[in-house]
Amino acid sequence: ATAEGAGGLIAGGSVDVVVSTLTLCSVTSLESALDNIYTWLKPGGKLLFIEHLPAIQGSPYRTMQALIEPLWCACGGGCHLLRD
Repeated sequence: ATAEGAGGLIAGGSVDVVVSTLTLCSVTSLESALDNIYTWLKPGGKLLFIEHLPAIQGSPYRTMQALIEPLWCACGGGCHLLRD
């Protein structure tokens, strides 16, 4: 299930651990996805995640990310290279 679309599929407070790998950059609403994840977690449950980050503002790498992001997003399942 996706964090945005699972809705009532996962009971609140029923999950020990949620693992997310390079997915939060692609969700439409980061806030909604995280709200759902924290609703599903049991008290003391853990969210384990890894995400990429944009390069430092003003760096050549950041400029490159900004230039390729529209194509990257279209071809990469909605991944936003510049999402903080």
